Amino acid sequence: MLSPSSPQKKLAETVSDLLEKEQPFEAANAIRKFSGLPTDIVEKSEAFLTLNQFLHWLLNNNAQEEAALMLWGPTQFDPRPESTRRVWKAFETHNNILLMGAGSMSKSFSMAIKLFLEWIRDPEYTTIKVLGPSEQHLEDNLFTHLVQLHKSSRIPLPGQVGKLFIGLDSRSRKSSITGVVIPLGKKAAGRLQGVKRMPRKKAHPTFGKLSRLFIFLDEIANIPVGIWRDIDNILSNTNGDGLKIIGAFNPTDQNDPVGLRCEPPFGWPSFDADEHYEWLSTRGWFVVRLDAARCENVVQKKVIYPGLQTIEGFEIIISNSGGMDTPGYWAMARGCFPPTGTVMSVITPGMIEKWKAEVIWYETPTPCAGVDLALEGGDACKMARGLFGKAVGVKFPPTLQNPEGLTVFFLDKRGRKLPREVLQVTKIFKLPKAETVAMQEEIVRLCKSMKIPGEFLAVDRTGNGQGVADLIRYNWSAAITAVNFSEGASETRIMAEDKDTAHDAYDRVHTELWMALRKFIEFGYCYAAPDLEMVDLTPQLTGRLYRVTGRKSKVESKQDYKSRNQGKSPDDADSVCVLLHGVRKASGFVPGMASENSSVSTDDDYDEDYGNRVDVTNRFDDL
Repeated sequence: MLSPSSPQKKLAETVSDLLEKEQPFEAANAIRKFSGLPTDIVEKSEAFLTLNQFLHWLLNNNAQEEAALMLWGPTQFDPRPESTRRVWKAFETHNNILLMGAGSMSKSFSMAIKLFLEWIRDPEYTTIKVLGPSEQHLEDNLFTHLVQLHKSSRIPLPGQVGKLFIGLDSRSRKSSITGVVIPLGKKAAGRLQGVKRMPRKKAHPTFGKLSRLFIFLDEIANIPVGIWRDIDNILSNTNGDGLKIIGAFNPTDQNDPVGLRCEPPFGWPSFDADEHYEWLSTRGWFVVRLDAARCENVVQKKVIYPGLQTIEGFEIIISNSGGMDTPGYWAMARGCFPPTGTVMSVITPGMIEKWKAEVIWYETPTPCAGVDLALEGGDACKMARGLFGKAVGVKFPPTLQNPEGLTVFFLDKRGRKLPREVLQVTKIFKLPKAETVAMQEEIVRLCKSMKIPGEFLAVDRTGNGQGVADLIRYNWSAAITAVNFSEGASETRIMAEDKDTAHDAYDRVHTELWMALRKFIEFGYCYAAPDLEMVDLTPQLTGRLYRVTGRKSKVESKQDYKSRNQGKSPDDADSVCVLLHGVRKASGFVPGMASENSSVSTDDDYDEDYGNRVDVTNRFDDL
């Protein structure tokens, strides 16, 4: 692609616009004027000669996007989508390429156009073999488009058109684009025998003494495995950049021949669908992964580039696949093999059964709050209110086993009462949606009315929440904790005994938040008030999934959760996670699996049993 400010770029745009208006003479004269030549072209043959010369200048000067627009305009083929540019860049920089992509991401069509342009650039000494599982597949998916582009070009192109053929001479397949059918279930080895580069009559200044050979295997995962013997044989007898082998496929099986050849150097167990998009495989193939979640049409939720995946199509794939985290979703929507590792719930139902309890405070606790703004779509803005401070124990509500309830005091390893820091979630309430200023005013008003210190307020700062959090900092307290769910995890440890910091153990801060809540609940540092409404909260807490990918754990995104739960957003649970994160940041508290290991604890040694300091029964007693 030419520099946007270069005069050649401006000339290419002018020529393309004039050809769009069916003014070839004016386009040719614009080129001659730019070159300092007379602008007196009146014959069509002379005009097309000038246009072809400029076309080849573009093709030979890394301006194939401009060449494509000059030939066809943006309606027949648009080279601007990111997926097309990545496919073309891979062709320019690597010889063995695997295009692993989602549905409707133009992996095959973009490469076919690139190969077509390369053939136009040097038709006499460029041989292109396009392999597919059936004649119908090749015709419907590639050759029909190529033939149409050949016929509808604004400039006459070289070559004849035949059945699965575009070339200079139908009797010679050495200067052509030819389709090769390898039916399913048939022996594939031998279909590429005799395919090799030929010597040129005269050395090319760029391509050298030999012809060029490009082999494109469409739906390579469906081509019989015997084809790999031919490919390996071709690769073993060539060198230089005159040979390129490209395969395009939808990923389904990591252990098939294609999956084995595209394995990343860090291994499939460490593959992250939100981080890894290109890599050089362990077997030397350059892998380009085309993820429909990153397609411009899906990201912006409107059609930017017709023909590519749309938000409606993306959602249909999710629905027909049975939701996210299904093989169909990963292959056709995300363009990758399903990530390895067992999918598990972050918080188990058993943890929630013992979560509700009345905290017996050792001293007056500090009010705190966490706000999940959820300003997008139909998600609700939720505030979780809590109390944080030292407690001597908890009283669980009555059960069949304990009709009077059960009081449990916190003990050290020697069996003595030991106060510990505890977070109690007391209430979750919905905030009315409002614009940025009104939202921050309401949050500040509530914090003041509940006597919540600024440092004990945590606010979601992801996306549109940034403005609200920044206004609260500016207008009320700079000490609040602002949480961006997409940022990396912190450099602190959640538990004192943890070997790794959160940054080393988790992929993002949202995973850290959820894993912290799990551990605080599991080891008795977080409880829910007995009257806390759990109808929505329980399924949100127990339904959030995570997966271990390599050394790191990864909690599913809110969008993934919603796709599995009929669009219901886990706003209540996220607000509790934000609440706990703010408490951890404000207090610096790092709990221990054994309470005496906590980094923020009560005084050094306890030579006597401690009861609660504040209670209705001892408020006026001599303590």
